[in-house]
Amino acid sequence: MSDEFFMLQKYFPVFIVALFLLNFTTNSKLDNEPFRIIYPNTKTSKVDEDRFLFVIRVDTLQIKNFKIFNMWDTTMVLDLSSPSVRKLYNEKVAAVLPQNLILGKISVSAEPFHQPLINKEDLFPFEKQADAKGILLKDTSLASIKILREQNAILASLKVMGWFPVEVNNFRKRKNYCQNDIISVPLNLEPGNNAIHYELETKDGRLLKDSLNVYYQLEIESKKPPADYSKNIFHIAENDARCFSCHKSENEKKSSIISASTCKSCHGSMYNENFVHGPVDAGECGTCHNQQTFSGFKPKFEVEKESKACFECHDDIKEGIAKKKFVHAPVVSGRCTICHSPHASKHEFQLRNSTNQICLACHDDKNDGNHPVVFHPYQNRKDPRNPKRELNCTSCHNPHFSEFKSILSSADGYFALCQSCHNK
Repeated sequence: MSDEFFMLQKYFPVFIVALFLLNFTTNSKLDNEPFRIIYPNTKTSKVDEDRFLFVIRVDTLQIKNFKIFNMWDTTMVLDLSSPSVRKLYNEKVAAVLPQNLILGKISVSAEPFHQPLINKEDLFPFEKQADAKGILLKDTSLASIKILREQNAILASLKVMGWFPVEVNNFRKRKNYCQNDIISVPLNLEPGNNAIHYELETKDGRLLKDSLNVYYQLEIESKKPPADYSKNIFHIAENDARCFSCHKSENEKKSSIISASTCKSCHGSMYNENFVHGPVDAGECGTCHNQQTFSGFKPKFEVEKESKACFECHDDIKEGIAKKKFVHAPVVSGRCTICHSPHASKHEFQLRNSTNQICLACHDDKNDGNHPVVFHPYQNRKDPRNPKRELNCTSCHNPHFSEFKSILSSADGYFALCQSCHNK
């Protein structure tokens, strides 16, 4: 055998030990640093609400700055009729982007005339730190739009997703986030997996980076989180004891009941959404939640009976379920919160996602451009029956119940529904 083989055999154990130590050092680079994550308690967590509190404890004598990158997205309709008009629309999109937005994904979809739906998606990894405004304002860089233009598409739906930095460097003063050594940053989540990146700058000049994954699961989706994702609950006894030492008022400390004002001190971001549920807006958290300290603030009702609380106000829906011939499955099962957030949403009616995204989560077979007939549109244009809103699934279907099969929204059946748009 060669001398090289004996040399390899001699030093192979040393090489393996060195590789192990290198791997251990890399994976443990933050284990002994001057901060600790309080929530979530695992790096792969599952939640059932689109609002999420990222909570850490920092050593304020060693940490100079903390930065977390919040998810952000917007969807706009583009006019692709000419390069100049396309450039104008790109500028409109760029104008609404947050400062320093790091681009994550550009998705474009369109329905070219007499052609199936076309989708194109460009991904931009966080590590490459792509500037969203810079890319969107370079019209020629959007290869996806160029492809759609070649397919004679006139209108397209453009979705921009990414991260923008939220900085906390005022540990000794209370502002938007917690005070002293506790930082609690509210984040918005998208359905599916959300990669949450964060950075800490120490006073001796080190920059510590890491990330975790939070899966926001819509109940209507058949897709499940990976096996290592588990449900994370913030309001456990240990966290409550830590938080309520500051957040509970003197009156609350004398009783076991938490007031809505205390809830708002952490969950106030939901009040800033476009659509806020009535009890939330009125500060009546106790309508649905158990407000006893250390109860986990769970809903008062069992999941199977959640509609009972909803029907106390929405009695018209209860009446429709009893009288109509066809009732949508989530409605008849009494699971209102499958589609609606009980708190707040950026979507009308507190929907957990856009109307079409919610519908297609179950009815994904209708997303082929052939529903209800070949090439019939269902998005990216105005609703002929109601020009003030965008065309979507509820333009033809009632999401709750109907007298007609397929829960059609027309009172006179299929042909009357078609003629309400095609009346020439």
